[in-house]
Amino acid sequence: MVIDVSVEMAMLARLCATPVVYVRLAGDRSDPAHLDAFRGAEALLAPFHERLDGMGAREVRDKTRYFAPRRQTGSKRGSGVLVVNGRGGDPLDGAKLAAAAETTPDRLWTGVGPIDPPPIVPPNLKLAGWIDAISDEIGKAEIIVGGAGDGLLNAVISADKPFVCLPEPRAYNEQIAKAERLADLGAAIVLAQWPQAQQWPSILRSALSLSPADRQQISGQGLGAAGPWLVDLASELEARR
Repeated sequence: MVIDVSVEMAMLARLCATPVVYVRLAGDRSDPAHLDAFRGAEALLAPFHERLDGMGAREVRDKTRYFAPRRQTGSKRGSGVLVVNGRGGDPLDGAKLAAAAETTPDRLWTGVGPIDPPPIVPPNLKLAGWIDAISDEIGKAEIIVGGAGDGLLNAVISADKPFVCLPEPRAYNEQIAKAERLADLGAAIVLAQWPQAQQWPSILRSALSLSPADRQQISGQGLGAAGPWLVDLASELEARR
């Protein structure tokens, strides 16, 4: 059974003598409940690159198989700044976004997701609302701005785009932990909070100056590779019975 982060389900499966593959997320999950789930699993699956793993326990890392997103070939540079705000937190302050756009009138800014409408929308800012095919928008942009959630981060890594990361508060410091690793690797510009408007031109220049090799080091064979691995693991476990 593949358990998607629920320690309660992992415990129930063990009580039923069912082998478990437990999906790991980032953050400080050194509490007794998570460590028990890790120890009881046949294997651990992480949907990110090992270089982004901040978990200190060697026995946990040794038990983990990492499936980082595959980098797309032939990615284009794109144009403009795409600001992505997910549904996991509060709406983005549209006035701050508008002020950022005003400091770079030569760049088109697009805001996606829940954003409070600003009093005045500058001509180089487009508020697109919620978009299902966010990967398409990421592919069109030159620079991506957003949180450190797995969905957005994996899409950015796959598209090989410069990234300005503003981690959001989450349980177990999940996004903060991943953002710290991004900063350590030089794979993104990481900011603790939304900056002052006048700082944005310099921030965007810094994002464009990031080495592509530093962000490409956290790509991998693709999340789809987990499927064959799970099939092989199931066959191995069946052979032990």
